[in-house]
Amino acid sequence: MGGKLREWYEEKTVKIGRLLLKTRLEPNHLTILSLIPAIASFLLVSEAMLWQGLLMFLLSVSMDVLDGSLARASKKTTRFGKLLDHYVDRCVESLYLIGLTAGQYIPGWMGALAVLSDISPSYIRARGEAEIKVQAMSVGLFERKEKIGVIAMGSIIEFFYPGAVSMAVAILIVGSLITSVQRLLFFRKAESNNH
Repeated sequence: MGGKLREWYEEKTVKIGRLLLKTRLEPNHLTILSLIPAIASFLLVSEAMLWQGLLMFLLSVSMDVLDGSLARASKKTTRFGKLLDHYVDRCVESLYLIGLTAGQYIPGWMGALAVLSDISPSYIRARGEAEIKVQAMSVGLFERKEKIGVIAMGSIIEFFYPGAVSMAVAILIVGSLITSVQRLLFFRKAESNNH
């Protein structure tokens, strides 16, 4: 399911990438530029300006969609570009979660656990693919789109029901940890099948 959705999304967004070709921006430039609204989201949320911070967070995430579209349209997809993109993705998510902690929307222990659980599936996938030489795309319950969706929805609902962000972060933690275990089991099985 996740693979088909990714194919559909990549096919649709390549049209946007063709429009971006006119800007003469490189995909990696757009990736790095997405850190500006991410830093703004951290600063705003940490000052308890959740609505403004959420908008900056969503702008940063949107720019992440655009850098991939531009890379595919310009046929400039590189291994380094993918590495940079994945690293910046983790920075964007971590900055928002740390901002939620600093803004006292969630307790410190929850913020620390959220950052750890958020990066764990990505680390396991990267390390597992390097060690076992098997692709693990779309393996697991919680990929980036699910994490972003849960955090964004929790932030929106927070305006009407205080405490919704804490619930969303708790879901992110549980979903990410389940995904980590699923990926570990996937690589364990892949290794045993190779022997």
